[in-house]
Amino acid sequence: FFIQLFIHAFVPSHNSTANISSKVVYTDRKKYEAKRCWDYRSLEGAFVVILMAILDILQIWLTASVMLSWVMTSKYFFPIPSISIRPAALMGGPVSQGPLAQYGFNVGPMVITWLLRFIHGLLEGWVGRALVRSHKRQKKQKRDLETPEEKATRKAAKRAAKQREKEEELRRRQWHQRRQQQEPEIKELTPEEIDELAAQAALRRRANVESNTAFDDLD
Repeated sequence: FFIQLFIHAFVPSHNSTANISSKVVYTDRKKYEAKRCWDYRSLEGAFVVILMAILDILQIWLTASVMLSWVMTSKYFFPIPSISIRPAALMGGPVSQGPLAQYGFNVGPMVITWLLRFIHGLLEGWVGRALVRSHKRQKKQKRDLETPEEKATRKAAKRAAKQREKEEELRRRQWHQRRQQQEPEIKELTPEEIDELAAQAALRRRANVESNTAFDDLD
């Protein structure tokens, strides 16, 4: 059993490429978060990134402890609370008094895993807000150090960008208007017009049948 557990946990399988890719993505993401904190000089964001790394290590420790606890015991395992649930005992009646009522499963690891992931999500939002605040602070400091000429150049570039956006929006509206004008208007037929068209179609079908019959020469 221990050999099968070891193979399942550590030996590469057919989905090893996906596992390696996920690890690479995780590493790149952490490097990107740390780099952004360094670029924006956000000590708050860097501290939260360290907390997130600690939570990730705790999750790895918890997973390894749960897997190894099936085959061994150790004092270095993650301290998991025992929250036992016995389904047979909750059913009531004769089943709750039988031998199956003594068996249950521990949901402590699930609760700890959910709690760690929940805190991790909160910390991710905290990092984002910290980076936004640092970016705004750096932007304000940069503007305070600008010369009058640099401010005029920046404002002129901003006005030019807005003008380009307006022109692009105007071109899109004109293109849609031309396209709507080129499309033929679909007129809805009245019941009388539908009956008239149906009668004309019936007359044409009858004329085709009479002209194609093989007994025209018998008259």
